Amino acid sequence: MPRFHATIVAAILLLPIIPSATHAEKNLVRPPGTTRYQPMVARLKSMLAYDHAHGAGRMGLSSIGMSVKGRSLWMVTLRDPSVTSEQTKKVFYLCRQHGHEPASTEAALSFAAKLVKAGADDPLADTLKHVTVYIVPMANPDGSEKFLRHNARDVDLNRDWLKRTQPETRAIYKTVFRLHPDLMTDQHELYPSDSRGDFTETVGPLGRAMPQVVDACMGTQQIVQLSMASEGFHTRSCVIDDGHPARLAHRYENVKGGVPTILFETNRSNGGGRSVAARAEAHERFMTVILRDLAGERDQLLSEAEARGFTIPSALAPQVPAVAGEEQLPASDETLAAPAPTMGDEGEREGP
Repeated sequence: MPRFHATIVAAILLLPIIPSATHAEKNLVRPPGTTRYQPMVARLKSMLAYDHAHGAGRMGLSSIGMSVKGRSLWMVTLRDPSVTSEQTKKVFYLCRQHGHEPASTEAALSFAAKLVKAGADDPLADTLKHVTVYIVPMANPDGSEKFLRHNARDVDLNRDWLKRTQPETRAIYKTVFRLHPDLMTDQHELYPSDSRGDFTETVGPLGRAMPQVVDACMGTQQIVQLSMASEGFHTRSCVIDDGHPARLAHRYENVKGGVPTILFETNRSNGGGRSVAARAEAHERFMTVILRDLAGERDQLLSEAEARGFTIPSALAPQVPAVAGEEQLPASDETLAAPAPTMGDEGEREGP
Protein backbone atom coordinates (compact mmCIF):
# COMPACT_ATOMS: atom_id res chain seq x y z
CA MET A 1 0.00 0.00 0.00
CA PRO A 2 1.43 3.44 -0.90
CA ARG A 3 2.67 5.40 2.11
CA PHE A 4 0.15 8.23 1.49
CA HIS A 5 -2.83 5.87 1.51
CA ALA A 6 -1.50 3.98 4.52
CA THR A 7 -1.24 7.25 6.44
CA ILE A 8 -4.86 8.11 5.67
CA VAL A 9 -6.08 4.67 6.74
CA ALA A 10 -4.11 4.85 9.98
CA ALA A 11 -5.52 8.29 10.73
CA ILE A 12 -9.07 7.08 10.15
CA LEU A 13 -8.54 4.09 12.41
CA LEU A 14 -7.33 6.38 15.18
CA LEU A 15 -10.36 8.68 15.02
CA PRO A 16 -12.75 8.32 17.99
CA ILE A 17 -16.11 6.81 17.17
CA ILE A 18 -18.71 9.41 18.14
CA PRO A 19 -22.35 8.38 17.72
CA SER A 20 -24.59 10.92 16.05
CA ALA A 21 -26.60 13.20 18.30
CA THR A 22 -29.82 11.75 16.92
CA HIS A 23 -29.02 8.20 17.99
CA ALA A 24 -26.68 8.69 20.94
CA GLU A 25 -29.49 9.85 23.21
CA LYS A 26 -32.51 7.88 21.99
CA ASN A 27 -32.43 5.78 25.14
CA LEU A 28 -32.05 8.56 27.67
CA VAL A 29 -34.40 8.23 30.62
CA ARG A 30 -36.31 11.29 31.76
CA PRO A 31 -34.75 12.16 35.14
CA PRO A 32 -36.71 13.04 38.28
CA GLY A 33 -37.53 16.71 38.68
CA THR A 34 -38.39 17.28 35.03
CA THR A 35 -41.54 19.25 34.21
CA ARG A 36 -43.46 18.00 31.17
CA TYR A 37 -45.39 20.20 28.77
CA GLN A 38 -48.90 20.17 30.28
CA PRO A 39 -47.70 20.66 33.88
CA MET A 40 -45.53 23.53 32.62
CA VAL A 41 -48.54 25.20 31.00
CA ALA A 42 -50.54 24.69 34.20
CA ARG A 43 -47.78 26.31 36.27
CA LEU A 44 -47.56 29.29 33.93
CA LYS A 45 -51.32 29.83 34.03
CA SER A 46 -51.29 29.47 37.81
CA MET A 47 -48.59 32.18 38.01
CA LEU A 48 -50.68 34.42 35.78
CA ALA A 49 -53.78 33.91 37.95
CA TYR A 50 -51.78 34.67 41.09
CA ASP A 51 -50.35 37.79 39.51
CA HIS A 52 -53.80 39.05 38.56
CA ALA A 53 -55.38 38.23 41.93
CA HIS A 54 -52.61 38.93 44.43
CA GLY A 55 -49.55 40.18 42.58
CA ALA A 56 -48.38 43.44 41.11
CA GLY A 57 -49.73 42.92 37.60
CA ARG A 58 -46.30 42.24 36.14
CA MET A 59 -46.95 39.11 34.09
CA GLY A 60 -48.24 38.44 30.60
CA LEU A 61 -48.52 35.05 28.90
CA SER A 62 -48.86 34.51 25.16
CA SER A 63 -48.41 31.87 22.48
CA ILE A 64 -45.85 32.91 19.87
CA GLY A 65 -46.48 29.95 17.57
CA MET A 66 -47.16 26.24 17.35
CA SER A 67 -44.98 23.15 17.27
CA VAL A 68 -45.20 20.46 14.60
CA LYS A 69 -47.64 18.55 16.83
CA GLY A 70 -49.76 21.63 17.53
CA ARG A 71 -48.43 22.52 20.98
CA SER A 72 -48.22 26.23 21.76
CA LEU A 73 -44.84 27.85 22.25
CA TRP A 74 -45.52 29.92 25.35
CA MET A 75 -43.74 33.16 26.15
CA VAL A 76 -43.80 34.85 29.56
CA THR A 77 -43.55 38.65 29.66
CA LEU A 78 -42.60 40.39 32.91
CA ARG A 79 -42.40 44.14 33.51
CA ASP A 80 -43.33 46.63 36.19
CA PRO A 81 -46.79 47.98 35.23
CA SER A 82 -45.68 51.55 35.92
CA VAL A 83 -43.52 51.54 32.76
CA THR A 84 -43.92 50.49 29.13
CA SER A 85 -41.58 48.22 27.21
CA GLU A 86 -40.42 51.25 25.22
CA GLN A 87 -39.15 52.79 28.47
CA THR A 88 -37.09 49.72 29.38
CA LYS A 89 -34.36 47.54 28.02
CA LYS A 90 -35.37 44.05 26.88
CA VAL A 91 -33.95 40.60 27.57
CA PHE A 92 -35.08 37.45 25.79
CA TYR A 93 -34.36 34.08 27.46
CA LEU A 94 -34.53 31.13 25.05
CA CYS A 95 -34.73 27.79 26.85
CA ARG A 96 -34.80 24.17 25.76
CA GLN A 97 -34.37 24.11 22.03
CA HIS A 98 -33.28 20.53 22.69
CA GLY A 99 -36.00 18.48 24.34
CA HIS A 100 -33.68 16.27 26.35
CA GLU A 101 -32.02 19.22 28.13
CA PRO A 102 -34.48 20.01 30.94
CA ALA A 103 -32.58 22.25 33.34
CA SER A 104 -33.29 25.55 31.61
CA THR A 105 -37.05 24.91 31.72
CA GLU A 106 -36.92 24.28 35.46
CA ALA A 107 -34.80 27.42 35.91
CA ALA A 108 -37.18 29.50 33.78
CA LEU A 109 -40.23 28.44 35.80
CA SER A 110 -38.51 29.18 39.11
CA PHE A 111 -37.11 32.49 37.85
CA ALA A 112 -40.49 33.65 36.52
CA ALA A 113 -42.25 32.71 39.76
CA LYS A 114 -39.76 34.73 41.81
CA LEU A 115 -40.23 37.77 39.59
CA VAL A 116 -44.01 37.47 39.83
CA LYS A 117 -44.02 37.11 43.61
CA ALA A 118 -41.22 39.54 44.47
CA GLY A 119 -42.38 42.08 47.04
CA ALA A 120 -42.06 45.81 46.50
CA ASP A 121 -38.93 45.89 48.68
CA ASP A 122 -37.28 42.99 46.83
CA PRO A 123 -34.40 44.17 44.60
CA LEU A 124 -35.61 41.79 41.89
CA ALA A 125 -38.86 43.74 41.65
CA ASP A 126 -36.91 46.92 41.00
CA THR A 127 -35.13 45.38 38.00
CA LEU A 128 -38.49 45.14 36.24
CA LYS A 129 -38.73 48.94 36.24
CA HIS A 130 -35.69 48.97 33.99
CA VAL A 131 -35.93 45.74 31.99
CA THR A 132 -38.79 43.93 30.26
CA VAL A 133 -38.22 40.19 30.56
CA TYR A 134 -39.31 37.72 27.87
CA ILE A 135 -38.94 33.99 28.59
CA VAL A 136 -39.64 31.03 26.31
CA PRO A 137 -39.30 28.17 28.84
CA MET A 138 -39.77 25.32 26.34
CA ALA A 139 -38.88 26.09 22.73
CA ASN A 140 -39.18 22.45 21.65
CA PRO A 141 -42.34 21.09 23.33
CA ASP A 142 -42.64 18.03 21.08
CA GLY A 143 -39.05 16.94 21.70
CA SER A 144 -39.42 17.75 25.39
CA GLU A 145 -42.50 15.56 25.69
CA LYS A 146 -40.61 12.62 24.15
CA PHE A 147 -37.38 13.60 25.96
CA LEU A 148 -35.53 13.73 22.65
CA ARG A 149 -33.11 16.29 21.28
CA HIS A 150 -34.92 16.96 17.99
CA ASN A 151 -38.44 18.11 17.20
CA ALA A 152 -41.26 15.90 15.89
CA ARG A 153 -39.75 15.96 12.37
CA ASP A 154 -36.38 14.80 13.75
CA VAL A 155 -34.80 18.20 13.06
CA ASP A 156 -32.29 19.83 15.38
CA LEU A 157 -33.84 23.25 15.95
CA ASN A 158 -30.50 24.76 16.90
CA ARG A 159 -29.10 23.86 13.48
CA ASP A 160 -32.08 25.41 11.69
CA TRP A 161 -31.59 29.14 12.18
CA LEU A 162 -30.28 29.91 8.70
CA LYS A 163 -32.91 27.96 6.74
CA ARG A 164 -35.74 28.11 9.33
CA THR A 165 -37.51 25.06 7.95
CA GLN A 166 -39.38 24.28 11.18
CA PRO A 167 -42.40 26.05 12.69
CA GLU A 168 -40.70 26.33 16.09
CA THR A 169 -37.60 28.03 14.67
CA ARG A 170 -39.69 30.38 12.53
CA ALA A 171 -41.86 31.39 15.48
CA ILE A 172 -38.91 32.17 17.72
CA TYR A 173 -37.03 33.99 14.95
CA LYS A 174 -40.05 36.20 14.17
CA THR A 175 -40.53 37.02 17.85
CA VAL A 176 -36.89 37.99 18.35
CA PHE A 177 -36.99 40.04 15.14
CA ARG A 178 -40.13 41.85 16.33
CA LEU A 179 -38.85 42.53 19.85
CA HIS A 180 -35.18 43.11 18.95
CA PRO A 181 -34.05 42.66 22.58
CA ASP A 182 -30.97 44.32 24.01
CA LEU A 183 -29.71 40.89 25.03
CA MET A 184 -30.68 37.29 24.32
CA THR A 185 -29.63 34.01 25.89
CA ASP A 186 -29.67 30.49 24.46
CA GLN A 187 -29.56 27.88 27.23
CA HIS A 188 -28.41 24.28 26.80
CA GLU A 189 -26.88 21.23 28.48
CA LEU A 190 -23.97 19.02 27.48
CA TYR A 191 -24.22 15.31 26.75
CA PRO A 192 -24.16 13.12 29.89
CA SER A 193 -20.85 11.69 28.66
CA ASP A 194 -19.29 15.13 28.12
CA SER A 195 -16.85 15.97 30.90
CA ARG A 196 -16.44 19.67 30.09
CA GLY A 197 -17.59 22.06 32.78
CA ASP A 198 -20.23 24.77 32.51
CA PHE A 199 -19.40 27.52 30.05
CA THR A 200 -20.70 30.56 28.21
CA GLU A 201 -19.98 31.30 24.58
CA THR A 202 -20.47 34.53 22.67
CA VAL A 203 -19.06 36.47 19.75
CA GLY A 204 -15.49 37.79 19.90
CA PRO A 205 -13.64 40.54 18.02
CA LEU A 206 -13.06 38.30 14.98
CA GLY A 207 -16.55 36.80 14.92
CA ARG A 208 -17.97 38.99 12.13
CA ALA A 209 -20.48 40.80 14.37
CA MET A 210 -20.91 44.56 14.63
CA PRO A 211 -18.48 46.17 17.12
CA GLN A 212 -21.29 47.28 19.44
CA VAL A 213 -22.59 43.70 19.57
CA VAL A 214 -19.11 42.40 20.41
CA ASP A 215 -18.66 44.99 23.16
CA ALA A 216 -22.04 44.20 24.70
CA CYS A 217 -21.44 40.46 24.56
CA MET A 218 -17.95 40.44 26.01
CA GLY A 219 -18.78 42.91 28.77
CA THR A 220 -21.79 40.84 29.81
CA GLN A 221 -19.88 37.58 29.57
CA GLN A 222 -17.18 38.90 31.89
CA ILE A 223 -19.62 40.01 34.57
CA VAL A 224 -21.49 36.70 34.31
CA GLN A 225 -18.30 34.72 34.81
CA LEU A 226 -17.16 36.91 37.69
CA SER A 227 -20.46 37.03 39.55
CA MET A 228 -21.23 33.35 39.12
CA ALA A 229 -17.74 32.27 40.16
CA SER A 230 -17.96 34.42 43.28
CA GLU A 231 -21.05 32.44 44.31
CA GLY A 232 -19.55 29.03 43.55
CA PHE A 233 -20.82 28.56 39.98
CA HIS A 234 -17.59 28.28 38.02
CA THR A 235 -17.94 28.80 34.27
CA ARG A 236 -15.53 28.91 31.38
CA SER A 237 -15.80 31.86 28.97
CA CYS A 238 -15.47 31.06 25.26
CA VAL A 239 -15.58 33.32 22.22
CA ILE A 240 -16.62 32.83 18.59
CA ASP A 241 -13.73 34.00 16.43
CA ASP A 242 -14.24 31.89 13.32
CA GLY A 243 -16.12 31.94 10.03
CA HIS A 244 -18.50 29.02 10.56
CA PRO A 245 -22.02 29.43 9.14
CA ALA A 246 -24.37 31.20 11.54
CA ARG A 247 -26.83 28.32 11.74
CA LEU A 248 -27.07 28.20 15.53
CA ALA A 249 -29.21 30.62 17.53
CA HIS A 250 -26.41 32.44 19.34
CA ARG A 251 -24.27 32.65 16.22
CA TYR A 252 -27.17 33.79 14.03
CA GLU A 253 -28.42 36.54 16.32
CA ASN A 254 -24.94 37.86 17.06
CA VAL A 255 -23.77 37.91 13.45
CA LYS A 256 -26.91 38.36 11.34
CA GLY A 257 -29.64 39.53 13.72
CA GLY A 258 -27.57 42.18 15.46
CA VAL A 259 -28.82 40.99 18.87
CA PRO A 260 -26.10 40.40 21.51
CA THR A 261 -26.57 36.75 22.47
CA ILE A 262 -24.87 34.50 25.01
CA LEU A 263 -24.97 30.72 25.01
CA PHE A 264 -24.95 28.97 28.41
CA GLU A 265 -24.18 25.26 28.74
CA THR A 266 -24.32 23.16 31.91
CA ASN A 267 -22.51 19.90 32.52
CA ARG A 268 -24.81 16.99 33.35
CA SER A 269 -22.28 14.50 34.72
CA ASN A 270 -20.02 16.58 36.97
CA GLY A 271 -18.13 13.49 38.10
CA GLY A 272 -20.94 11.01 38.54
CA GLY A 273 -24.37 12.50 38.06
CA ARG A 274 -25.50 16.07 38.56
CA SER A 275 -29.18 16.47 39.39
CA VAL A 276 -31.60 18.52 37.31
CA ALA A 277 -32.10 20.75 40.35
CA ALA A 278 -28.37 21.48 40.62
CA ARG A 279 -28.11 22.31 36.93
CA ALA A 280 -31.27 24.42 37.06
CA GLU A 281 -29.77 26.39 39.94
CA ALA A 282 -26.82 27.32 37.71
CA HIS A 283 -29.16 28.34 34.89
CA GLU A 284 -31.25 30.46 37.22
CA ARG A 285 -28.18 32.17 38.63
CA PHE A 286 -27.07 32.92 35.06
CA MET A 287 -30.49 34.40 34.25
CA THR A 288 -30.45 36.52 37.40
CA VAL A 289 -27.01 37.99 36.71
CA ILE A 290 -28.03 38.80 33.12
CA LEU A 291 -31.14 40.63 34.37
CA ARG A 292 -29.37 42.58 37.09
CA ASP A 293 -26.56 43.61 34.76
CA LEU A 294 -28.98 44.82 32.09
CA ALA A 295 -30.93 46.70 34.77
CA GLY A 296 -27.85 48.82 35.50
CA GLU A 297 -26.46 46.92 38.48
CA ARG A 298 -23.04 46.08 37.04
CA ASP A 299 -21.16 48.14 39.62
CA GLN A 300 -23.11 46.44 42.40
CA LEU A 301 -22.36 43.00 40.96
CA LEU A 302 -18.67 43.91 40.77
CA SER A 303 -18.68 45.13 44.37
CA GLU A 304 -20.40 41.96 45.58
CA ALA A 305 -17.85 39.81 43.77
CA GLU A 306 -14.92 41.87 45.03
CA ALA A 307 -16.19 41.48 48.59
CA ARG A 308 -15.83 37.72 48.06
CA GLY A 309 -12.31 38.10 46.67
CA PHE A 310 -13.01 38.02 42.93
CA THR A 311 -11.95 40.68 40.41
CA ILE A 312 -11.73 41.14 36.64
CA PRO A 313 -8.22 42.10 35.49
CA SER A 314 -7.95 45.25 33.42
CA ALA A 315 -6.69 43.14 30.50
CA LEU A 316 -10.22 41.82 30.12
CA ALA A 317 -11.85 45.21 29.62
CA PRO A 318 -14.29 45.08 26.66
CA GLN A 319 -12.07 47.14 24.36
CA VAL A 320 -9.16 44.68 24.63
CA PRO A 321 -9.29 41.68 22.23
CA ALA A 322 -9.82 38.36 23.94
CA VAL A 323 -6.73 36.22 24.32
CA ALA A 324 -7.31 32.57 23.52
CA GLY A 325 -6.13 30.29 26.27
CA GLU A 326 -7.07 28.02 29.09
CA GLU A 327 -8.92 29.61 31.94
CA GLN A 328 -7.85 29.11 35.53
CA LEU A 329 -10.96 29.37 37.65
CA PRO A 330 -10.42 31.08 41.00
CA ALA A 331 -10.91 29.53 44.39
CA SER A 332 -10.70 32.94 46.02
CA ASP A 333 -8.70 36.17 45.81
CA GLU A 334 -7.87 35.49 42.17
CA THR A 335 -8.63 37.21 38.91
CA LEU A 336 -10.53 35.60 36.05
CA ALA A 337 -8.57 34.43 33.03
CA ALA A 338 -9.13 35.39 29.42
CA PRO A 339 -11.86 33.76 27.32
CA ALA A 340 -10.95 30.46 25.68
CA PRO A 341 -11.47 29.68 22.00
CA THR A 342 -14.90 28.53 20.94
CA MET A 343 -15.66 25.08 22.32
CA GLY A 344 -19.27 24.43 22.44
CA ASP A 345 -22.67 23.59 21.01
CA GLU A 346 -21.99 24.99 19.52
CA GLY A 347 -18.50 24.99 18.33
CA GLU A 348 -19.75 23.62 15.03
CA ARG A 349 -19.22 20.02 15.86
CA GLU A 350 -22.08 17.64 16.45
CA GLY A 351 -22.65 18.38 20.10
CA PRO A 352 -25.21 19.73 22.53
